[in-house]
Amino acid sequence: FWEVYFWGYDNWIEATPFELGFDSNNEYGQCYPIGDLEIDIKWTDDGAILRIEDPGENHALGDIWDDRKIEIQDMFRGCDIQLLIRSGATLKLIVKIFDKPIGDLDGMPWREKMHYAGLLWSKIIQLQGFIEKGLYNLQDKGSKKQ
Repeated sequence: FWEVYFWGYDNWIEATPFELGFDSNNEYGQCYPIGDLEIDIKWTDDGAILRIEDPGENHALGDIWDDRKIEIQDMFRGCDIQLLIRSGATLKLIVKIFDKPIGDLDGMPWREKMHYAGLLWSKIIQLQGFIEKGLYNLQDKGSKKQ
């Protein structure tokens, strides 16, 4: 959804995502891998939800959370943030960007859709840079210990 507004599509497509209708029962989402982590954003009937998963064994997400928790909370001020932990290993960080169900887009003017697309895109880009920097810092710390 949001990529239509920020990639090099022609003007007709930029101005008309979902103008011809869409299935509001679908989930619209994208996954961005960063190192061993995955940033997944979905927009469903529950709203726009950003999830960072750490399937790796090095627990990088937990280390980033421990080192930069306050910065993450500031980045998502006003959003619901959950850190899901199982057996002492961090599995997921979940952030609900907004509660608006995807079905609310039906019939919404394209400028309003663009507003929501901009909100999602800016949070993804901001978080992606933050996580990349955090992973680099962890890698740098690891190489200095050796």
